[in-house]
Amino acid sequence: MLSMHTITRYIRRTLLLSVASLFVLTPVASAATPATDYDKKAIYGASPFYDPNYCGPSGNSTNTGGNSSIPYKLPASTGETGREESIDASGRVPSTGEKVSFAKYASLGQAYRDYYITMRWTFASWSWDGHSKIVDSKQLDWFTSGSKPRLVLVTNPRTHKSIVAAALESGPGPSVGTQWRADHGNKSSPAPPYWQGYQVGTPNGYDGLVSGFPPTALDALGATTGYSSDKNPDKLTYQWASDQDAMPGPTNEVAAAQADGSTCGTSGTNAGANGWDLTGTHAMVTYEQYDPKYATHPFGNGNIKDCGCGPTSMAMAIATLTGDKSVTPSTVADYYDTHGGSTGCGSTWNWAVLGNKWDIHVENIGTNLEQARQTIKGGGLVLVSYTGPPFQGSNGGHIFLIRAVTTDGNFYIANPLGHYAGARWADQNTTVWDAKYFSTQQNDKGGFLKNMWAITKK
Repeated sequence: MLSMHTITRYIRRTLLLSVASLFVLTPVASAATPATDYDKKAIYGASPFYDPNYCGPSGNSTNTGGNSSIPYKLPASTGETGREESIDASGRVPSTGEKVSFAKYASLGQAYRDYYITMRWTFASWSWDGHSKIVDSKQLDWFTSGSKPRLVLVTNPRTHKSIVAAALESGPGPSVGTQWRADHGNKSSPAPPYWQGYQVGTPNGYDGLVSGFPPTALDALGATTGYSSDKNPDKLTYQWASDQDAMPGPTNEVAAAQADGSTCGTSGTNAGANGWDLTGTHAMVTYEQYDPKYATHPFGNGNIKDCGCGPTSMAMAIATLTGDKSVTPSTVADYYDTHGGSTGCGSTWNWAVLGNKWDIHVENIGTNLEQARQTIKGGGLVLVSYTGPPFQGSNGGHIFLIRAVTTDGNFYIANPLGHYAGARWADQNTTVWDAKYFSTQQNDKGGFLKNMWAITKK
């Protein structure tokens, strides 16, 4: 994979030369106490999460996270990211020997180096070809005047993971990762209509990278990048961290579902014209049966991880359609288990008892794909019983949801086997699945459809 530093090293050099004309980077004062190093195993044992219904402050606000001491806007509140190189304690990049923009903070500890972020901070303006110039020296001083770096709360809505990231670098170049650049021979000129001259922040229509992270941070977010072989790059959300003295790394801090607050009061109540999205205004509630919060919870003669694809899928449907976020895989598993819903390590098809409990309508639609499409377009969800690949690794049975339909009649799904179970399962939820995979005849992967149920709100 190409290094972001390799791609943008001439951009960084330009920025550093501009910065050097305004101030000299100095070592952290000897009176400052370096941050305590961190235990990676312990910090990964936490349960970072993303709350799709949090009506928090805007990620592009001057008072983000309730912290009124932050006077500057972030350059973007949402957008794709790229992979940066790790840095050493002096802030140097191994491949080039160059230092990141705010290298003095790299000496604070490994956490600052593992969880740093690069963005095109608004103290500089950028031209399409990667050149930059300082436009707000007061803001630049704000970034560098403290004993610790400024911190950003970053969330991956797809994986429900959040981190606190330290602002140590500036970039990447505006053209990196854009479709415009790819369409013009992967060159940085000519500039597109949405980026003429020098630009501060991120204009409407921009589809490139707005940030970059080293490998540890990307792994913690479970993030797919926009300048690599990843077919479905994640759009992360960015806010100033409410606690600017926090240790960088995974966090349980709630991140707003949409940085501008636009999802407030809508998630769990309204689908889009073609169904439910994973993020944004028409986001559904998603759960994963391998999530540590639910994985070992009993169901049938096993647990949710091994046997609970049914309760997990129904929990997603119920919480989404009713807006009741107290409904989880655990609560559904408990009720279903005591009402004839489990059979060995699996689920019966007694879904109607869940409808009676949580005020939803469950209709057996067999293998009628057109009825499934109409259910989705009407704001409902479709529960699917399936045997074998591609939605299950073995030839066993599996339960999941159809959440959206494309204009040509194909499908998006919500598979309770998600990123906790492995990257391939998480990727399934952003893949368009040809309708041929929803046939009772064995498909080219070896699986076949058994039955479907239309789930709607009463």
